[in-house]
Amino acid sequence: MDSGSLAYLAAKMSKSDRMRLNLLQSGLRCISEYGFEGLTLEKVGKIAKSNKGLLIHYFSSKEKFLDELLIYVGFVGRSHTIQFIEENEAKLTDPVERYIRATLDLARKLPDMNSFLILAIQRATYDTRFRKWINTTFGIAYERIQNFLESHYGVPSDRSAQIAKQIHSMLLGHMLAREVMDVTEDFEQLCVSAGYELLKQFHPGHPK
Repeated sequence: MDSGSLAYLAAKMSKSDRMRLNLLQSGLRCISEYGFEGLTLEKVGKIAKSNKGLLIHYFSSKEKFLDELLIYVGFVGRSHTIQFIEENEAKLTDPVERYIRATLDLARKLPDMNSFLILAIQRATYDTRFRKWINTTFGIAYERIQNFLESHYGVPSDRSAQIAKQIHSMLLGHMLAREVMDVTEDFEQLCVSAGYELLKQFHPGHPK
């Protein structure tokens, strides 16, 4: 679900839901610019060309707004990944490469959401709420890679979970190290090659 898909979705929404979506997207922009510590409803309202009162009307408090942001980012991230994989299934026949490129495509097309993810991973080291969100969100990612490994490569289920976590951790590690905002083809290929190396390490029968 890229920015174009979000615009299409917004066109189908009610006025109230479009306003809520605009406020959430403005929240992502605010966090991208000021970090979680700098997030205030006043700043979000200014970015959204609205006011704090409207945010209180929709979300009641800053904490409730942040909870809604976590749900929104998780939903859009999963939707974008699924959409990319389905649209590129014929072009990218290897499911590991499809998943890695889908994740990086999200970083490229939705940079504010990518900034949110990077900051959330950092914050999860000391914030229980973010740690729980990261575990839940990435748990879904691990399961998706694990299913790819078992169905496409015949990796035994007792090993696929370990490989999936290694591949996903590698990808996030590269993104965090670079604080990826501008995803180049060279960077994508670096991540894809690293994914294949991990797969060969744990599953020597991989053809790449």
